[in-house]
Amino acid sequence: MGHPLSHPLLRSRPVYIVAVVLLLVVLACELWLSIRQLSQTMDEAAHTYAGYQYWRARDFGLNPEHPPLVKLVAAVPLLHLTLTQPHPPTFVFKAEEYGGGGQFLYGNNAEVLLRDARRAASVFTFILAFLVFAAAYEMFCPAAALVALFLFVFEPNLLAHGALVTTDMGITCFLFAAVYAFYRYVKHPSLVRLLVCGIATGLALASKFSGLVIVPIFAVCALAEVFFFRNPPTQTLPSTSARSAKATKALHLAGAIVVIGVIAWAVLWASYTFRFQARPGTAQLAPTLAAYAAELHHGPRAIMLTLARWHLLPESYLFGLTDLIQPPSPFHWAWNASFLFGKLYPSPRWFYFPVAFLIKSTLPLLLLLIAFVVLHLVRRIPYRREITYLIVPVVLFFAASINAPLNIGIRHILPVYPFLILMAALGAWTLSQRSQVGAYAVAALLLFQAISSLHAFPNYIAYSNEAFGGPSRTYRVLNDSNADWGQNQKQVHTYLEREKITDCSFADFGAVAVSPAYFGIPCRLLPTGLGHGLGFGVSPVIPPKFSGVLLVSTNEASGIGWGAGDLNPYSQFQEQQPVAVIAGSVLVFKGDFDLPLAAAQSHASLAANLLYQHKFPEALAETQAAAALAPDSPEMQTNLCRLLLMMGRKAEAAQPCQNARDLARTHDPQNFLHTEETLRALQ
Repeated sequence: MGHPLSHPLLRSRPVYIVAVVLLLVVLACELWLSIRQLSQTMDEAAHTYAGYQYWRARDFGLNPEHPPLVKLVAAVPLLHLTLTQPHPPTFVFKAEEYGGGGQFLYGNNAEVLLRDARRAASVFTFILAFLVFAAAYEMFCPAAALVALFLFVFEPNLLAHGALVTTDMGITCFLFAAVYAFYRYVKHPSLVRLLVCGIATGLALASKFSGLVIVPIFAVCALAEVFFFRNPPTQTLPSTSARSAKATKALHLAGAIVVIGVIAWAVLWASYTFRFQARPGTAQLAPTLAAYAAELHHGPRAIMLTLARWHLLPESYLFGLTDLIQPPSPFHWAWNASFLFGKLYPSPRWFYFPVAFLIKSTLPLLLLLIAFVVLHLVRRIPYRREITYLIVPVVLFFAASINAPLNIGIRHILPVYPFLILMAALGAWTLSQRSQVGAYAVAALLLFQAISSLHAFPNYIAYSNEAFGGPSRTYRVLNDSNADWGQNQKQVHTYLEREKITDCSFADFGAVAVSPAYFGIPCRLLPTGLGHGLGFGVSPVIPPKFSGVLLVSTNEASGIGWGAGDLNPYSQFQEQQPVAVIAGSVLVFKGDFDLPLAAAQSHASLAANLLYQHKFPEALAETQAAAALAPDSPEMQTNLCRLLLMMGRKAEAAQPCQNARDLARTHDPQNFLHTEETLRALQ
């Protein structure tokens, strides 16, 4: 018997082409059929609205925290439609883009807009699939290329984000394209290859700010070229000594990188239509770039303002860079938190992304990467240059992730996957050539890859491998966009309809973006961490005790937006066994429930609304009710202290003020200093 990966049929060119085409068809089915079952993720409305406004009004002041390329592409199918324009608030950029995004999407035919925008965004996935296949074909062999494409088509993390209107697949595509183009250039330099590399680099920069990592990647790869790799015979340098040859080569590569940088700079400007000003006419960013940069430390602030003064980069791009390097807020620490293995850490952790990678990656991919490393060490796989161009981006991206300001999802390191897939494909092919047992082991792993991926359909966002329980248990070890990104409302509706449930309560993380009622979900809404963190609620006043069916978004159970332990109204549900898990991101419980802190939060949100209307007596009554329901909550005591002081009732405020200090010190030490400063300022 022959090796399954060396079957004569696979050496037939027509059969090989058919296999490639079939894999791409499978990829299209996976992407386009899965997104039909997903409601809007948290960022998609804002990105879709921003892309539409870029085309229609050249208004790059919307969603400036991300470059425009992906949004521009996603909005193209919407340009022929007659759409109702929203009227969002304009006092701050995030309120405008998210408020306007919701109005734009749901003020029109949301199903059509999101479907068309997602399909347009999926073009980056198909481009990347072709590039991964082409790179493996050129670097290694046709069989390795087919294995690489197979791993790509059945990679749940790429499928999860491959057809969403977000920036993650755009940067994954063009970062890989830029590195691959640089590899092709250094092997056989030409003006065409240099131009292609510059364009790919510019598209990476125009996709997401993490594209800036391409600078150290090129630098390290260029150093490797100078010190470790010989030139092809057709590139004989005129130098007579090894030292001068290296110097000449270093100068040549340095000049090439400079030219690539200039081309990329021009492409980046082109994505902003070569205009410095972010907003059209006399409209201004809110806040202005100068005001926003004032919050930076002196050095970065001076750099940003100098770049703006000389118009070296578009204003919107500089605003996004400023947003990226803003120091993390010491307040509401839950927004800077990391959730890992059931624990909510108060700040990002250096080990978050390596651990998340092990949890979210398929077991076959991990095993084939181990095989690649072992075989490389033992057998010395003869692809030194190629392996360098695969390893360097992965190492540098993981190194950058150690200091990431947010730990909210594997999507932030999605660009490592194409490089790792090529390494795994090389490991698979090398292993299959060593013995028949190795070939069958590889075939079994590829089959397992397909089964694991298809089993997760359509809930790729919540994927985790079998060692960690699979998609239905991901929420116990990871959360946020690793499991619950607001994508579940269509499936919640389907579940409730199937179970004939019409009376229920729902703590829905995604309710801030779109009301569940839009999808026919009949549940009463409970307070949410996202609404709490943004300073507004989405629920009416609720009783502290009730019975029936309760749905809890996994982000709510984990404390995202609330905090750990006693700060989270829904912490009890993180460990309880639900009767069902919907889409890997919504927990279903039936029985009697005691939720005093959630009830207190509902009173507190009503009090905030009354206070905004200057109805002080009514606001005080609600604030006192909240404090009575949750006497051990530092937030409720702080609210009562603040309101009494605002009303000039200093003597009555003394006790709740002291309670707030004591409780914050005990229950909320991360926010204790903020509480202390707030109370001191009020008094």
